[in-house]
Amino acid sequence: MLNLKQSVGVELRGHSLRLVHLGKTVGGFKLLHYQQATLPTDDIYDADYQQAVVAQLKGFIEQHKIKQHEVVIGLPPQEVALRQIELPLVARENLARILEYEVECHLPFTSHEVYFDFQITEKKENTQKLLLLAAKKDRVDQYLDLLAQAGLNCLAVDFTSLAITNLLHVNGMIASGNNVQSPKDCLLIEVGQKVVEFSLIRLGKLVMVRSRPISELGSLVPLKPEAPCVPDEVPEISAEVQTGKLAQRIIREIDCWQKSLAGEAGKPWMEQIYVLADPVTGEHICQRLEETLNIEACMPDNWTIIKSGTATANANIEFAAGMGLALRGITDYPGAINLLPIMRRRQRKKGGQLVVVGLAALAAVLILTNVVGFFLKDRLALSRIQQQMQLLEPQLQVVSELEDEYKRLRVQMDALRSTKPKEVTVLDILKEITLKLPMDAWLERMDVKGNTVEIGGRADAASSLIPLLEESSLFENVKFTAPITSREGEKEKFKIKMTLEGRKNKKSPRS
Repeated sequence: MLNLKQSVGVELRGHSLRLVHLGKTVGGFKLLHYQQATLPTDDIYDADYQQAVVAQLKGFIEQHKIKQHEVVIGLPPQEVALRQIELPLVARENLARILEYEVECHLPFTSHEVYFDFQITEKKENTQKLLLLAAKKDRVDQYLDLLAQAGLNCLAVDFTSLAITNLLHVNGMIASGNNVQSPKDCLLIEVGQKVVEFSLIRLGKLVMVRSRPISELGSLVPLKPEAPCVPDEVPEISAEVQTGKLAQRIIREIDCWQKSLAGEAGKPWMEQIYVLADPVTGEHICQRLEETLNIEACMPDNWTIIKSGTATANANIEFAAGMGLALRGITDYPGAINLLPIMRRRQRKKGGQLVVVGLAALAAVLILTNVVGFFLKDRLALSRIQQQMQLLEPQLQVVSELEDEYKRLRVQMDALRSTKPKEVTVLDILKEITLKLPMDAWLERMDVKGNTVEIGGRADAASSLIPLLEESSLFENVKFTAPITSREGEKEKFKIKMTLEGRKNKKSPRS
């Protein structure tokens, strides 16, 4: 079978490097080769780590004689910041400029420190929801430098959770738009050795990702009081007991999500759960999820769209992200997120026949233009002017409608301001913050001034506090007021500012 296009997916996650080589053939997609290697460390700035990655990439390309050196790299969850934000409904080309100013409100970085891209997840009458993805420039540049040292051309910088979501789409396991044959609202659970990653998919699009250490799973809202879990590393605990405890923790974590996102306990808020884990653990977790939550759960270990060109006994689960990344290199995903800097993006090489056809078509157009151009010049100019006038009319109508909407909303805001809001006490604020912050974080100060709350303290991962506080119905406009700082051996120091809903703007005592 003729391979028309080829691509390599590169997944770097901790001490592991996974490579997947796919080909797009006349009959579909074909898994050609895959490989997994253990790296000496997980520090990308370590010289041994860099040498090992470059050597593995070169060896994989040379061993399998891959001629098209085009790869897609996937960043792990700990390397990216992901936020779901809502903005006014504007043209897509204007969103990038708007997000340059919005990035600093949602992330503890400036727009000059990160590469960012977005995907529109939902559109309403006057607003739209976006999935904002950002990564530190120095980290992305370091990954790209390793690919360059291996002689590889990077087509895109993707996110592993997005890559798996796209793989599910291609295989028809997730539906979007008018397709109702497959579920649109799903939860993807990736079970690693130390971390479990939850990816929430709504209306066929990824909207939220949360990484939780196994030791902290289900610590927010337990289903019922129970004895503390025995640490997983105790040798006398059997594998079956360990798997059962892990499944129970995952169920408690899902229950917490349901209460914060759906609002009603016991009411299904998704149609399908997919579990990526080793077969024994995955089957047990799926069984417990179905019994407890009454939601269909399964392991997506059969990628029917990808034909087997090699032994794939272990590739279905462990290399799911790599296959999704490689698909990105040979398949077009409209509106897909790409953290690769625009100036470094390259067009793929086209086949010789396509070049000949393109040049022939261009020559025909030029000849035709020269022959009839003199007669059509004035008519084309007039047509362009008329088209511009027709394009401006809807925009003027939109401006008029926005002015009317602004007046209507202004009247509603004045009416809401005249209504006496329910008073929120300092104890209510402190209780809500205590419930939302993780166990590894503590407060050093809290100031309540009118409807503004400022807190400061320390945490293991301060960047993860913003989405936790945003889940609360009591706070809004949550953002960092100062960069996150830390010293060696100490927790990260943070300062956060947020606005209270339903509290008068009056002076309150300092707490």
